[in-house]
Amino acid sequence: MKLALLALAAFASVASAQSTWYVDDSGLPPGNGTPASPYASIQYAHDRPTTLSGHTLVVAPGTYDERLTLTKRITVRSSGGPLVTALRPTTAGSVVKLNTAIDHFAELVLDGFTIHKLGGDANVCVQGTSGTLRRCIVLGNGLGLGVGTNYDLAVESCLITGHAAGMNSAYVNFVYPKNTIVVGNTL
Repeated sequence: MKLALLALAAFASVASAQSTWYVDDSGLPPGNGTPASPYASIQYAHDRPTTLSGHTLVVAPGTYDERLTLTKRITVRSSGGPLVTALRPTTAGSVVKLNTAIDHFAELVLDGFTIHKLGGDANVCVQGTSGTLRRCIVLGNGLGLGVGTNYDLAVESCLITGHAAGMNSAYVNFVYPKNTIVVGNTL
């Protein structure tokens, strides 16, 4: 009995020490976030109480039919990059919301996705209060705004195209583009 309790305690400490969680849209839901049993949804992985500040979600290539509202100070990184990993929601509205604590935009990162705006939707595709969008392709439908913010939002090495407007901020100079191409938008 003591040996079983000791083994359980050791397993619990290893599980709580995990700081990288895995997501695969072809995984069997809900999964437990390990490479052998990845979570099947990015939002589900984000929302788990075991996903803490400083953690990383590694997302396998695939098409994720979901919207993301990211509020934790984590990195969500595609393992295959934006050409093979996409967010393509099935309902209208903003596709991604990056909303971590103000002035901590470098602590919430979405890295390596193609983000598709739903046809006919004029909302902001990627909306941020604070965060970093890195190595992403933000594809529009000719309407609305590609990337917008109400506070600090870093946009690094991204392509923003196909929107009415590419990038905009409610305040002056609060979108920080770096090595980003904004082209093919109507405004």
